[in-house]
Amino acid sequence: MKPVTAYTTDQAFWRLLIWVIPLEIVTNMAHPFTPKLFTSLHMPDYMFGVSFASMALASFLFAPFWGKTADQKGRARVLSIMSVGYGIGQLLFSWSTTIWVLVPVRFATGFFSCANTVCSMSYVTDITTPDNRTRYMSYLAAAITVSGAVGYLFGGVLGDISIPLAFGVQVVLMLLLGVGIWLFLPESYQAGADPHAAYHPGRILRTANPFRLLSGAGRFLNAAVAVFLLVTFLASFATYAFDQAFNYFIKAELDFPTTYNGIIKAVVGLLGLLINVTVTIWLSRRADPRLSAVGILFLCGVTALATAMITQLSGFLACTVLFYSVNAMHLPVLQALATRCGGEANSNGIMAGMFQSSRNLGMMGGALFAGFIYMLGSRLPFVWTGIAFFLSAGLMLINFFQFRRRERAGL
Repeated sequence: MKPVTAYTTDQAFWRLLIWVIPLEIVTNMAHPFTPKLFTSLHMPDYMFGVSFASMALASFLFAPFWGKTADQKGRARVLSIMSVGYGIGQLLFSWSTTIWVLVPVRFATGFFSCANTVCSMSYVTDITTPDNRTRYMSYLAAAITVSGAVGYLFGGVLGDISIPLAFGVQVVLMLLLGVGIWLFLPESYQAGADPHAAYHPGRILRTANPFRLLSGAGRFLNAAVAVFLLVTFLASFATYAFDQAFNYFIKAELDFPTTYNGIIKAVVGLLGLLINVTVTIWLSRRADPRLSAVGILFLCGVTALATAMITQLSGFLACTVLFYSVNAMHLPVLQALATRCGGEANSNGIMAGMFQSSRNLGMMGGALFAGFIYMLGSRLPFVWTGIAFFLSAGLMLINFFQFRRRERAGL
C-alpha cells in the first residue's frame, strides 16, 4: 500500500472518505431506535440523557489520549481500533436491560467512539495546508452530516423491523470496517512522528488527558483559545441537548415510528450537504470565519427558540429542519478555527484532542441537562438550546476581537 504522501491532497482526502463515510453511517444506526429501546424496557424519561452523557463523558476523558496516540502511531491504525472497539461496545449495549449495566457499557463505547472525529480531523490537517484546510474541513463535515443522516435512515428502518437485527447488522459492519481500514487506508502521520517509537499507553493517559492538557498546555491555552474552547463547549451543549430531546420527543410525545426519525434526519443531512458545499465554502472565501461563526450560532439560537414556541405539528417539524440545516454549518467553521489555535508544529493531534474534549464535554452536559429538564417540560430543552446558542454567539464575537488583537501584536 502506498504511503499517503504518494497521493495529491484530493486523492488522499477521497481515500479517507471511502472509510469515514461508512463509519459514520454505521455508528449512527442505533440513534433512531434507542428511544424505542428505552421505552420498551420501561426506563425513566431521563435515561435518554444519562445514556448519551455516559458515552460523552468517556469521549471527553479519552479524546486527548486518542489524539496523542494517533500522533505517534498514525491515524488509520487508531481508526481501525476504534471501529472494532465500538462494534464490541454496541454488542454489549444490545444485551443491556438495566440502568446499572447500560451506563457503564455506554461509557465503554464512548471510549472508542471519540477516536473517530479526532483521527479524521487530524488526517485532514496532515494532508492539507492552512490555505485549503477550511475547504476540506467543510467537505469532511458535509460527508459526516450526510453519512450520519443515512445511518439514521438505515437504522430507523431496521429498528422498526427488529431492534436485535439492527444491532446485529451494526456490530458486524463495524468489525468489517475495522479490518478494512487496517488493511487499505494509507497511513498519515504528523511531521516529525516516529511510528516505530516505543508506545506507552499508561504514560499517554497520564499526560494526554483533558485535565492535564487544560492545566499544563500553556503554549496553547491563552485567553483567546480558552474562550474559543468555551464557545465549542456551548455550541456542542446546545446541539446535543436539542438533538437528544428531539429524538425522544418524537417517540414519547408524538409516537412516531423510528423510520420517521430516520427520514427527518435524512432530509436534514441532504440540506446540510447542500449548505456546507455552497454557503459554508462561500463564507470561508468571503468572510472572516469567526464572524461567520457569530452569525451561524445566532441563527441556531433563533431557530431553536422558534421550535420551542410553535406547537402546530407541521410548523414544529419545519422549524426543526431549519434548525438542523443552519446548525450543520457551525461544525466545519469551528473545526477549521481549531486547527489555527495551536500555532506550533507537531501539535495537530493534541489541539484536535482538546477541541474534541470540549465538544464531548458539551455533549455530556447537553444530553444530561436535556434528559432531566425534559421531565419538567418536554419543550424546555429547546428553549435552553436557544439560550446557549445566543451565549456562544456573544462569546464568539469577543473571540473575534481577541484574535484580532493577537494578530496585530504579532502573536
